[in-house]
Amino acid sequence: MPRLLVLVPCAPDAPRGNAVTAARLARGLRNRGWEVEVAEVGPRRAPEAVDADVVLALHGERGAPFAARLGRPYVVLLTGTDLVAERAGEAGREAARGAAAVVVLAEALAERAREAYALARPPVVIPQALEPLPEGGAWPQGFPSPPEARPLLLAPAGVRPVKGQRLLVAALAPWAQEPDGPELWLVGPVLDEAYAEALDDDLAAVQREAGRSWARRFPAVGPAELRCLLEAATLAVSGSLWEGAAPNALLEAVAAGTPVLASDVPAHHDFPGPDDVAALPEPFATRARTLATDPAARAAALDRQRARLAARPNPEAEAAAWDTLLRPLAAREAPERGSP
Repeated sequence: MPRLLVLVPCAPDAPRGNAVTAARLARGLRNRGWEVEVAEVGPRRAPEAVDADVVLALHGERGAPFAARLGRPYVVLLTGTDLVAERAGEAGREAARGAAAVVVLAEALAERAREAYALARPPVVIPQALEPLPEGGAWPQGFPSPPEARPLLLAPAGVRPVKGQRLLVAALAPWAQEPDGPELWLVGPVLDEAYAEALDDDLAAVQREAGRSWARRFPAVGPAELRCLLEAATLAVSGSLWEGAAPNALLEAVAAGTPVLASDVPAHHDFPGPDDVAALPEPFATRARTLATDPAARAAALDRQRARLAARPNPEAEAAAWDTLLRPLAAREAPERGSP
């Protein structure tokens, strides 16, 4: 049985995209006969020796340098901010160039990865699959009931600058002062304390301007609870400044029957698709208002996004692609493609 060590730059059970991706890949590869361990890496946490045939490092900046030290064949999966050239430090670039393969999650990001890491060959593209959130969860404690007379916009993401929550609040504030104005719920863990404090200041300011508490921040919830929130929402939104692939939460929203509007960044052109992205603050705010208040426009967006979701690989196909890439490395054979 081949053995794989997956390195993630956060706790394996954290409510973060890297952890969700690692867990899904681990389940899929175990079903294909792999023994898989998922471990956190960081400045104060890193394995010094491993009992694995192959190492998969998520995040070129925060995971790849650790994989390069372990003396095993390794693959680097670029997952997000590590695809921004100025964030890809020299240690990450060197580690990526020494990897048996570099992988990205969307074709739209392949050239960006090649440039940011000075790769000699294009990276391998393995689109991420979706595992729908579990049904039957209870409404999360501490959350109010969904508004009855106003659209509910849900922004599920960790609170940090790259996720653009402050931009979302600013973009939607003019509409929020009108009679049909929305509620915006920002749901996710705090990953940057200074940014969270600035966001809270913004929320207090727009509440004073609108005369009501229309934008609020809530902590992360479990998968089944998140599904409840997504099903209750009129629209799921993302204001991200950058993504390494479509956020899992956007795929999960459409699977739960809620359409998505996302910022105009390359990964969002992959999903939800070019018809459902918009630059912040405009035309994003106008487009959000149309989708939230026009049932026909919202239904059309959901149909488009469901079609794009159906075209993506399922977890079994995703695991098969990873198995094809990793198994030759476990057998000490050179991979047929993807070498940087």
